[in-house]
Amino acid sequence: MRILLFYKESETGVFEIDDVWKRVKKIFFPVFLTGIGYSFFVGLGFVFLIVPGIYLSITLSIIFIVRLEEEIGFFDAVSRCIKLIKDNWWFTFGFILVIGIIQGFLTYALYIPTYIMMFVTAFSGVDSESSGLNRILYIITSIISSLGVILYSISTVAIAFHYYNLVERKEAPGLLEQIDQIK
Repeated sequence: MRILLFYKESETGVFEIDDVWKRVKKIFFPVFLTGIGYSFFVGLGFVFLIVPGIYLSITLSIIFIVRLEEEIGFFDAVSRCIKLIKDNWWFTFGFILVIGIIQGFLTYALYIPTYIMMFVTAFSGVDSESSGLNRILYIITSIISSLGVILYSISTVAIAFHYYNLVERKEAPGLLEQIDQIK
């Protein structure tokens, strides 16, 4: 998400890793504290009943991009999320559900070679401690786990795009900018 914001702010679309790292260091604590606040609110919602927890988790799903894009405080970001998700809660719920299913399917598909290797190892009768096959399984599993972590970016980027979609629907800043250019 940070790279998405950095790309948006850059004029040429080209930036260095050092620039991204400087920005990450600058926004680390606000994002960390937002994560704690998000977990507290959603956890509190689940304590009262399951439904408030689900409602809050969907409503606050865009809180990280709101804090980073609009550079506002936590409680202002919460009220901004509520304002943006209002009248779009079911659409957001469905969107997050579909993205989650796609991400889960891709993750499962990525792990199929690992499952095959485990099946072969379990039923081949080879001593698993001394087998070279077991070492290959560990290598494949670690590579696939690393690739699986990259798949988490799908939901993050999708939620960021959803935020921009909601802002455009509610406030139409892109349309207003085009109208100003006509004048």
